[in-house]
Amino acid sequence: MAAKYRILFLFVLLACILEQASGAVDVDDLKRRLQQRTGASRSGSAAKLPENLSGIVSEIAPQSRMIDTGPLELSEADKRYVAVHMKLANRHFSRKDYDKANNEIDLVFTRDPSHSGARFMRAVISARLKKYDTAWYNVLVAKEKGDANQKIKDFIEKLKTVAQEPVSPVWVKGIYRSVPISACEKITDIIESLLKTPVSQNITEIAFGDYISSTKVGIPIQFVFSNLSETNSFTGDFKKAINNVSNVNLAQEKVEEKSLSYNFEISDLPLTNPKAVPVKDLQEFVKGINEEIDVAISDYEEYEPVNGVMRVNYKISVRKFSVLNDFLRVISPYAEKFVFKSVKLSSVVGSTSIIWKTELSVYYLVN
Repeated sequence: MAAKYRILFLFVLLACILEQASGAVDVDDLKRRLQQRTGASRSGSAAKLPENLSGIVSEIAPQSRMIDTGPLELSEADKRYVAVHMKLANRHFSRKDYDKANNEIDLVFTRDPSHSGARFMRAVISARLKKYDTAWYNVLVAKEKGDANQKIKDFIEKLKTVAQEPVSPVWVKGIYRSVPISACEKITDIIESLLKTPVSQNITEIAFGDYISSTKVGIPIQFVFSNLSETNSFTGDFKKAINNVSNVNLAQEKVEEKSLSYNFEISDLPLTNPKAVPVKDLQEFVKGINEEIDVAISDYEEYEPVNGVMRVNYKISVRKFSVLNDFLRVISPYAEKFVFKSVKLSSVVGSTSIIWKTELSVYYLVN
């Protein structure tokens, strides 16, 4: 009987974790607070979490999922929050205190990531700091989401005099994060954006091959569907959905009974993060992130460092793929790269909740 109640408690615990996982996360603020942890990483051998939650999640894959394609609707509390921090951002901006202004903008983005006014202010600040890629990214979002007022138009014309407008942007449409700096970040943004489109509704699994880096980065990806339409229009629509959100070449297309496979070729970013910094205590570092971003790490395995890089294999469950991307974007500054093995749609035992079960490897930089 006691064992029965312990199992029930674990079910409830995981459900609570996943219920909270969809909340907004101030990733940039979390990165700043984790900067103090940088330093030398301890070496690690194979290890597992004491609270192993594996086996709690059902292996029965749902056949589809609901996708909300409607615009973001803010609660009255969120609107007040945004208004307060925009007012503070404007105050700091007028005093040319750009660090504080950017901090307030980050807080606005936690509730409304595509806020036109905040994006425009970030663009102006970035241009003044000569961060032109960031300026273009933010002003184009402001133009898309706002009413393209005269101030935005005038700023774009002025920006063109010092930096050419990107013809093929490195960022991913519909993902309002910082501009990706590696192919690992970009492919994760592509998957997140793709999973928001109706054409992805019946995806039950995404399998990844080896990430290959040469003159460009190649990532073989197979999308498995519960039901794949036999019409050529679906295959074309799915490929179009990928091309609509990102500058990526799709090669070696393969259509099978219930899957579509492509080799994603990324030519505008390197595979690895050239600016990665070491982390002082890996377990405490990840624990600190997990206190802010509620991913369920059911298992992990560490390996001895090789040439200053430690590989850690993770099994992670999240309710939304965007939450996993939050987690990885905080880890990314301290990792040479992170690579996916698989992403599977699953359901929680005894619940109608649908989650993503993920296996991936993170290559942390260590001293």
